[in-house]
Amino acid sequence: PRLRGSSPTALGKGFATTQDSNIEVVSLSPKSKGRVLAHVTFTSTQDAANGPNGDTCDNWDLEYLLAPVGDSWQIQKVSGAGGGPTHTGC
Repeated sequence: PRLRGSSPTALGKGFATTQDSNIEVVSLSPKSKGRVLAHVTFTSTQDAANGPNGDTCDNWDLEYLLAPVGDSWQIQKVSGAGGGPTHTGC
């Protein structure tokens, strides 16, 4: 949330040094109302000022609740996979 900021420019600045790698869609599970739960893992590297807890490298394990909106999908919620932590330091 601290990186999100109040505008698209602030959001871009918060992620300016971030690079993601090893992205894997682990699973896709159908949910109610046409939604889908996507389990995704990846590694991010970033300047310490932009990383959670000042981290420069993190392994992420996330679940994205996606909802269809027109011809695309919208993220409705993000949480740690299986209720666990969202990330751990590399």
